[in-house]
Amino acid sequence: MTKHFKQNVRKVIFLYRQLLFYICQNIQELRGNSIIYRNIFIYRFIMNLLYKGRYKMRFEQVGNLIKGKTVEELCFGDTIIADFCNQNNIKWRGIDINKNFVNSAIKNGFSAELTDLNILEKFTSADVYIITGSLYHFHSTIEKLFTKIRASTTTLIISEPIHNLSGKKGIIG
Repeated sequence: MTKHFKQNVRKVIFLYRQLLFYICQNIQELRGNSIIYRNIFIYRFIMNLLYKGRYKMRFEQVGNLIKGKTVEELCFGDTIIADFCNQNNIKWRGIDINKNFVNSAIKNGFSAELTDLNILEKFTSADVYIITGSLYHFHSTIEKLFTKIRASTTTLIISEPIHNLSGKKGIIG
């Protein structure tokens, strides 16, 4: 790589970091939802920054574990696993409490339901259940959540970060 190209790459990285810092410092939570949860494109952009460009790889690893013909993804947020399922003739359905994510999934032709998992009496049967990066939402109801999942499937795939920034104030929380 040329010296000029490396300098430009450093400038872009610096600008992304400045943008992220600015967003984190200046945007207040809006009606209980951080700004990143209001738009799938902002969400993907921020997640890619946080995962240092490896955001999609996290879902590829989960996709490789799917064995079965039906998948229920809890708190799906993004539709990367839905895309994987679609490409592999696997029936996918997502459940999320975020209307923006559900509407985006439906707009893209996926089966998605706007529901609070805590109020469901039971879950639909599926070959595989998936939950990624969302268990922190269920601290006080985790036993109930797992009881409903166990009654609905024989396979549960969990992918959780080692460090979760969602408890921090600002854009991430």
